[in-house]
Amino acid sequence: MSAITWASFISGYCKMGCEIESFELFWQMLCEGHKPSKFVLGNVLRMCSIKGLLSRGEQTHGYAIKTQFDRDVFIVTGLIDMYVKCFHVLEAEFLFKRMTSGKNHVTWTAMINGYSLNSDVDKAIQCFRGMRAEGVEANQYTFPAVLTACGSVSDLMFGVQVHSCVVRGGFGDNVFVQSALVNMYAKCGDLKSARKVLESREVVDMISWNAMIVGCVRQGSLEDALSLFRTMHAKLMEFDEFTYPSILNALASKKDVINGKSVHSLIFKTGFENCKIEHRFGYIRTFGRNVFLWGLLVGSASSYLFELNLPLRSMRFDKLFSASGWLILVSMFLIAMFS
Repeated sequence: MSAITWASFISGYCKMGCEIESFELFWQMLCEGHKPSKFVLGNVLRMCSIKGLLSRGEQTHGYAIKTQFDRDVFIVTGLIDMYVKCFHVLEAEFLFKRMTSGKNHVTWTAMINGYSLNSDVDKAIQCFRGMRAEGVEANQYTFPAVLTACGSVSDLMFGVQVHSCVVRGGFGDNVFVQSALVNMYAKCGDLKSARKVLESREVVDMISWNAMIVGCVRQGSLEDALSLFRTMHAKLMEFDEFTYPSILNALASKKDVINGKSVHSLIFKTGFENCKIEHRFGYIRTFGRNVFLWGLLVGSASSYLFELNLPLRSMRFDKLFSASGWLILVSMFLIAMFS
């Protein structure tokens, strides 16, 4: 096969996420004396980034050094992205700082995203400032990364500045940027601005609404959170494992057991009864201090089973709580008994 044919096969397998086939062909190509192009290496690194294949990525990095591809901006950017996605930000930072020239918006965005993913938000913000100082324009991938960093440290002032850059750059209508703006404003406690961005959106998405609900709960605006939840339900929007814990926490703060039962029943109906433990902490907060109220919790589940014409004994309580969940539940029983 020619080098072009090898490249086509490898690129195809990489795009499909076929790790074993991709690397078998890659090493076979090398053994037969063909030199991969930078685009083949780029596809391999991209797959390593998506699937978190650090060892494979390091092997590819070694080959890039031997063939002097590590001096190519395209390859270095791919390496930076691979290392940050594998949570090895120091290696990515070393490569980034070693680049004395040629950094483009993709390179800067990869590094900002890396800092943000690894919770090094101060460096993410500094990196964004450095990008602007170098005259490199941000895009629809850069803004969500830096806005996430602003939200993480509640840096509202800088978040507003980034929002101005978004508007000036013409990315105000981008779905991903709008979601990031709602999330940033909500985490910074500016619910008015978050609501304004949310209501201006043409596309209704679950992520932004969830971010708004979480923000309302954090700021103690429980009625607003419940109102948003009802609106989502009325619009037939899908809920996820982040929506329910927020609403359960809101109901727990209000000691609203009746609506807590309704939400719990809805959790069963939407197939989240076996989901992550965040729900269970919500249950504990809502029902934990009153032993009798746990009967109501079971009652909501039994009502759902009755609708399906299933016996109560078919309900798997071992699926409702993990070992840690049961431990917390027992603890709450003890607190209720002796408080």
